[in-house]
Amino acid sequence: MMERNLRVSGYVRTQPGSEPQRLQPMVWTSKTVVERVRAWLRDRLLTHVRDDRYGGVLVALVLGDQRAITDADWTLFNRTGIAHLVSISGLHITMIAALVGAAVGAVWRRTPRLLRHAPAQTAAIVAAVISAGLYALLAGWGIPAQRTVLMLAAVAAAWLWRSRVTPVGALALAACAVCVADPWAVTAAGFWLSFGAVAAIVWVVRGRPPQPTHAISMGALRTAGRVQVAVSLALVPATVLLFQQVSLIAPLANAVAIPIVSWVVTPLALLGASVAALPGPLSALAAPILGLGNSVFAVVAALLSAMSTPEWAAVAVPAPPLPLVALAVAGVAWLLAPPGWPARGLGIVAVLPLFVWPAERPGAGALWVAALDVGQGSAVVLETRDQAWLYDAGPRYSPDSDAGERVVLPFLRSRGIEVLDGIVVSHLDQDHSGGAASVVRGIPVRRLLTSVPAGHPALGGTDAQPCIAGQHFGEGELRLRVLHPTAEDYARRLSTNAMSCVVEARVGAVSVLLTGDVPAREEGVLIKREPDLRATWMMVPHHGSSSSSSAGFLDTVKPAVATAQTGYRNRFGHPDPAVVARYAARGVDLVRTDHAGAAQWRLGAGGGEQPHAGRAIAVRYWHNRPGAGHSALLP
Repeated sequence: MMERNLRVSGYVRTQPGSEPQRLQPMVWTSKTVVERVRAWLRDRLLTHVRDDRYGGVLVALVLGDQRAITDADWTLFNRTGIAHLVSISGLHITMIAALVGAAVGAVWRRTPRLLRHAPAQTAAIVAAVISAGLYALLAGWGIPAQRTVLMLAAVAAAWLWRSRVTPVGALALAACAVCVADPWAVTAAGFWLSFGAVAAIVWVVRGRPPQPTHAISMGALRTAGRVQVAVSLALVPATVLLFQQVSLIAPLANAVAIPIVSWVVTPLALLGASVAALPGPLSALAAPILGLGNSVFAVVAALLSAMSTPEWAAVAVPAPPLPLVALAVAGVAWLLAPPGWPARGLGIVAVLPLFVWPAERPGAGALWVAALDVGQGSAVVLETRDQAWLYDAGPRYSPDSDAGERVVLPFLRSRGIEVLDGIVVSHLDQDHSGGAASVVRGIPVRRLLTSVPAGHPALGGTDAQPCIAGQHFGEGELRLRVLHPTAEDYARRLSTNAMSCVVEARVGAVSVLLTGDVPAREEGVLIKREPDLRATWMMVPHHGSSSSSSAGFLDTVKPAVATAQTGYRNRFGHPDPAVVARYAARGVDLVRTDHAGAAQWRLGAGGGEQPHAGRAIAVRYWHNRPGAGHSALLP
């Protein structure tokens, strides 16, 4: 949110007799005018591409709006390393600038009246920069767009003032300008990927003679191939650090996709958008143009799908320590050095540790529990030396964003977990099931347990097994036991909260109790069936709502540690102050994710009960918390 300059979030509530009303239809600022134009053009485009399979890609290429791209398509694009092509990249902006500049220059040379005012080259350069700026504004003015426009502006200024700006100088000027205009840009992955890719291109062509641009030659093709390989290699350290994933087929996929998407699909999308903006019946001509763009991209997608079929097409890599990332960056720079650099092949030696560094794993008899920071929702990862289970998958934040994709899968990749032995989706409420479909789609899952009705979209169409009290699961040291609901509960009309799957996980003497949103009534029924139920670590039921965590339940379970997964300043007031006092009165160490961030406990086999909490390990001044240490975890 900070990267996008969002400082406050809120919502509008409707109350009887006080319906919300719009006070002003338009606030006239330069930003809102641009956004209104973008929204208007998006609506016009969607009327023509709504039924096209890749209509969302065409909208993204014109406006940078990726909301209409399906999750399945994003999986394909990320796996093949071409995700940068389905957004407004620097390559697209440069292409449009080149086309507009060439067209203006050609007209200018053939018009004597215009030549009396300025040279054709000057007019072409100015037109190219203006068109790049307008396209970047239309695309939302993202970091790649800013970088490209500022670099083009620096080169154009150097030409107009007869000064010399090297590619390195233009890149440095653009980076400085972006940071001055928006210091928070450095928190965006796109900042490092965008500038890193261009830096790799500048580095790899340095010291090599320029190739002719007027015709396709073997030398030009070799240079293009070298640049593509260089960009793919140069971004490996960043993609491993940021995404814990590397596409091995990215160079080949980009070699196929870049020319087609950049020089065929994108011009068709822009031409179709221009026609769609025309008044009256003329806008109907946009449909065949956009349909042709959709058909061409469908061919590209089919080729990418065939490439991504092998299991080795994309490799997951555990999150490495920063010194290894720095070593890999140096190794890539050495490997891609210009001709004459000594022993360039040795650079690969510095890159290899990035792929062989082992993820830290629990030892024998240990159970690691991670309560992820998903906001107002639930997602807990259980790890032993040979098992990994997920309990709940967090909320769905918006139609195109959920905790499964944004939080759970990145955490699993960072831990080097490539397969989940099981997922328990406790119940249907979206703050527990909203990310489940993304997790199931993003990682192999051997077993899915839930009380969600069979075939529900929340499960992504995956076959699931109903959780019924008395079931036992797990292999090796980890043992899971379902405590609630019973088979009879499925025939009763209970609330979704009352149907929460309550699961006990045990390794040796360590026990973990996962409770979902189970209410106080069901807590009472549960402890009657399980009077000897105890837990070392317990999930606070229903995020600390006053309707759960009854005194009798806490007195029976006697947890040493409990965690409440809640959203920062959530509108429900969770956890309730009376519930917090109830845990404190019994000496329970209560940790809240709205204060601690993500927290991990390493229980058993020499581990303690103190959590490794995100906001205590990596303190940031915007956390508005006290300094590092356990005191930062509590209210």
